[in-house]
Amino acid sequence: MVKAYQSQLVAEYTLEKNKESSIPAFDYDKNYKVDADFVDKIEGYNSSKDGKKVIKVGVCGTADVWKAVQKVLDDENAGLYIEPVIFDAYNLPNEALNSGEIDLNAFQHKAYLQSEIDSQGYKLTPIGDTSSAPLTLYSKKVKSVDELKALAGKKQ
Repeated sequence: MVKAYQSQLVAEYTLEKNKESSIPAFDYDKNYKVDADFVDKIEGYNSSKDGKKVIKVGVCGTADVWKAVQKVLDDENAGLYIEPVIFDAYNLPNEALNSGEIDLNAFQHKAYLQSEIDSQGYKLTPIGDTSSAPLTLYSKKVKSVDELKALAGKKQ
């Protein structure tokens, strides 16, 4: 499953779909070229769970990228079917994974996982990186990083 997620197809889908709001946290060919309808093709992809082992993956928010992972698994005849389980609160996927309700989850950074392990006593292990969401600085007053550096230490 990790190998399928960390594939070139998933990297391309993540980059094209999210336009840099989410980037792959694994190695991929940055010189890729895709058709204009690439994202639509992936989002229109349908698989069948017939004859496959069902893997329940807990996520918060969207599960779109798992269609790309499913396509990779199907292309490799892996015999696995991904069933996304969408949670509406961040404290729920680890609890569900720890209790065996789901098989994997993908929604958190490693520091959050460690804090959950420490506070809840979960026996969970990170097995592979997925994507990162670059965070950006915003300001009503400051117009550039250089201006911010000049203001550092000054009271406003």
